[in-house]
Amino acid sequence: MLLFRKNEINTGRLVGILLLVVLGIPIVSWQNFLLAHVLAEGWSIIIAILIYVLSTQTYRFSRRDYLLFIGKAFLAVAIIDFFHTLAYKGMGVFPDLGPDLSTQLWVAARYLQAISFLLAPFVAKLKLSSSLLLSIYLTITGAVLLSVFGLEIFPTCFIEGEGLTPFKIISEYVICLILLLAIIYLLIHKDAVSDLMRKVLILSMILTIFSEFLFTLYYDVYGVTNMAGHVLKVAAFYIIYEGVVARGLNKPYEEIFQELKRSSILDTLTDLYNRTGYMELSRKLWEYASREGGSLSLMMIDLDNFKQVNDSMGHREGDKVLKRVGGIIARNTRATDIVSRIGGDEFLVVAKGGPSNLRLVQGRIQADFSHYIDVEELPSFIGVSFGISTLKPSGGFIRDIEVLFHDADQAMYLNKVLKRSRPFASIAERERDITKFNEEEE
Repeated sequence: MLLFRKNEINTGRLVGILLLVVLGIPIVSWQNFLLAHVLAEGWSIIIAILIYVLSTQTYRFSRRDYLLFIGKAFLAVAIIDFFHTLAYKGMGVFPDLGPDLSTQLWVAARYLQAISFLLAPFVAKLKLSSSLLLSIYLTITGAVLLSVFGLEIFPTCFIEGEGLTPFKIISEYVICLILLLAIIYLLIHKDAVSDLMRKVLILSMILTIFSEFLFTLYYDVYGVTNMAGHVLKVAAFYIIYEGVVARGLNKPYEEIFQELKRSSILDTLTDLYNRTGYMELSRKLWEYASREGGSLSLMMIDLDNFKQVNDSMGHREGDKVLKRVGGIIARNTRATDIVSRIGGDEFLVVAKGGPSNLRLVQGRIQADFSHYIDVEELPSFIGVSFGISTLKPSGGFIRDIEVLFHDADQAMYLNKVLKRSRPFASIAERERDITKFNEEEE
């Protein structure tokens, strides 16, 4: 399947299993429809429970709120589908309630599944606790079962001898519409989930839509279109199994600890790289510069009078200032630059090439910084100082990066001295002095 990259899913196994489902279940149904139905529903229920287990047990490592929500939803769907399987005509578990019972449970499960897909991106942002989500879904499941078995208030979906009721047919179309809206959202908001998860969910929902359409056509619960709908349902669930369960178990470091790895190299306050991330990624730029014979440049950025922010306004306001400054720096750098906060009010930008590009970046940052002071979104008494250094890799990585850091630190300190020597000069005048000095140094 061209939809998935080689390292995402074992496409050979996926195609093979889907062919086995598409061909195997109908063959079994010709011999024994009830057995085929039990196999189809049983496999779907097992997959749903596996998704629940994986999402719950790996959440403390992965922090994937979207998958946690989907996992709770699939547990609820699995419970209702289990009762749907038991209630199916011919099973003999609820002989006095008739074939409508299983159809009602089917509709309820598909509504719950579709609505959960649609709500997942929004609820995931709320970061609800696992226990609260479980309580909500178990309450919904209990209410559905009570409405069908106890109170018997769930609308009639199938009348034996007549076929599907208007409520059942309309419900299937409504479910398709909900799934379509969920697909559109994932296509527009590509950052809602990982690339693989988005592909898996969209493909699964497309198969579910076709499945639901087939469930608007049958007149006999043992009919061909009914079984075809179940085949597509199994295929839809298996797609999610391959993308979530099998991959999560086969590649635990990459999938389960991806967020843990990410958090280890990011500064939690500004979401820029921390010192570990700065060293790790700078090595990659250093290796590139060494291989290509190019230069490596580093710009140090330090806030002036930042201590006054914490002393006079409190550390909470100080954190807001750091986040704002981090955003200004990130917004005015290039995608290939490494932007990091190495502690306190010190920021670094590492880039390929000579100092000219970083001087342009410096100018944009200074202009943006001044703008935020003018509109009073940054305190008027703080400033920003820069120091830029450049070298061509000639020794080891640690030695070269220490030289870059030292030279940029010295240049930044000199910038501060120059600004103090002309306290009444305008920002533009100070920058001209600094630029002139830097050019003379070069």
